[in-house]
Amino acid sequence: MKTPLTEAVAAADSQGRFLR
Repeated sequence: MKTPLTEAVAAADSQGRFLR
């Protein structure tokens, strides 16, 4: 299930981990 919400959450998690 691809939804804008899951995409946003995944993007935020990926960015947070990358920036950290």
